Amino acid sequence: MTSASEVALGIESLSKTFGNNTVLKDVGLDLIPGQIHGLLGANGSGKSTLIKILSGYHEPDPGAAATLWGSPLSFPLKPGEARGLGLSFVHQDKALIPEISILENLFVSEIASGRRKQSRKQMARATREVLERYSIERRPEDPVSTLSLGDRALVAIARAVREVSGSDSGGRRVDSDGRRVLILDEPTAAMSLDEKQDLYRTFASLAEAGHALMLVSHDLDEIMEVTTVATVLRDGEVAGRVETASTEPSEIVRMIVGHSLDKAGPREARSAGEPRLSATDLSASGLDGVSFEARAGEIVGFAGLVGSGYADVNQALFGLKENASGEIRVEGERASLKRHSPENAVGMGVGLVPLERDKAGVALELSVTDNLTVQLLKPRAGFNPWVSRPRLGAAARDTVARYGIITPAMNALLKTLSGGNRQKVLVAKWLAAGKRVLLLDEPTQAVDIAAHEDILELLDQFARAGGTVLIASSDWEQLAEICDRVLVFGGGFIRAELSGAEVNKRSIGEACYEWGSRLASMNRPVEARV
Repeated sequence: MTSASEVALGIESLSKTFGNNTVLKDVGLDLIPGQIHGLLGANGSGKSTLIKILSGYHEPDPGAAATLWGSPLSFPLKPGEARGLGLSFVHQDKALIPEISILENLFVSEIASGRRKQSRKQMARATREVLERYSIERRPEDPVSTLSLGDRALVAIARAVREVSGSDSGGRRVDSDGRRVLILDEPTAAMSLDEKQDLYRTFASLAEAGHALMLVSHDLDEIMEVTTVATVLRDGEVAGRVETASTEPSEIVRMIVGHSLDKAGPREARSAGEPRLSATDLSASGLDGVSFEARAGEIVGFAGLVGSGYADVNQALFGLKENASGEIRVEGERASLKRHSPENAVGMGVGLVPLERDKAGVALELSVTDNLTVQLLKPRAGFNPWVSRPRLGAAARDTVARYGIITPAMNALLKTLSGGNRQKVLVAKWLAAGKRVLLLDEPTQAVDIAAHEDILELLDQFARAGGTVLIASSDWEQLAEICDRVLVFGGGFIRAELSGAEVNKRSIGEACYEWGSRLASMNRPVEARV
């Protein structure tokens, strides 16, 4: 057992009940200074409720106990009290304001409250020090909207580290020697592999400085790489606590889902048909004269390092890239990318599952039914746009049943669904609308293990029924599991194409790094086989 003096944050007998629904039951865990502690669990396991209790959003059931740096915490915590006591949060959405400057985001609490302790000049100096410390090549006055997702996460972490004052609203102080407890809730969601690695190094340096970190993540590879110990929640209870270095991933998966997730072996080979989509001389920001074909019944992956161009292809194909050129053809229907648009892409039978699904893919404030049927309202040849509400409801119910979407009710707001089920809604809305080509950017990022398998199965079934799937992903293992071919990008070109036995995690990674190290000397693309 860990002694109280060694515990940064200790939780015992923490439960939470909503009506007749017990969401958390007798949860206990210890966060240790200098350690990165993982928290895993399927959607609905209680992770979000635990975080909301610690941040003061929910009150736990009677009997819960907690200590912070050896001092008892009294529940319910007042809003903002946790921060004053040395407990900070970095949420998946980072809670940054994109339109204002990096400086203003770092000092937003002081500026908003009118209790600034430093002059603008002093804040600018402190911001420059933060930017230098975290290797962010920006100026204090630059808007956060100009930052990459990785740099936004670093700004959010820097704010969490510096904003803790050491005292709460009542003046009580916590003896933490300047150390913090940082709760990191899916901080790497929607990031590239290189951005994640940069963030992991920051986590390690924070732990080395004596801070205690809890990393909440669905990404088992991330947990295995970054953490020392991990707690697994299942159905609101602690299913196990493991030392990650000495535990097989399969054992952690068993704890998460309650049983072994045995794969039936490699997926049965798919038979590709006639060419369905072709891109000719595709050029845009990040791309330089890319040409390739994808066939009916085929899943093609795009891979590469940050800046290689692989993450730009689907955006260009869907008409989201400015100043694009080249041509896209879908079953003989042609479009010049100079005049291409999302509306044009949808009309050609193309759907997009974007990287930031909650912002660009679905409408969180609309119902499950509305999200699933919105494409059915789009006028198209031979289709009457005046569809009755009962017919839309029936179509939505059929889609929910067909694709295994878990929702409390058809009229439930989409924001009430888990991340995995939101992603299934986004994929299913295109499939239900009869699209022939599906473009996906990081399709299983920030979803739990069970939803990950469900989504890949949906894509496999779609391809076997004759659909065409293009996946841009930094998850090379995922590409190896689902793709027939993988195109490796570097410097805006297709540098290599892998197929058959070459489509494995090791070969994809080697090709990405090989071409990433030779960008300066390359000036010609490799023609993709068809």
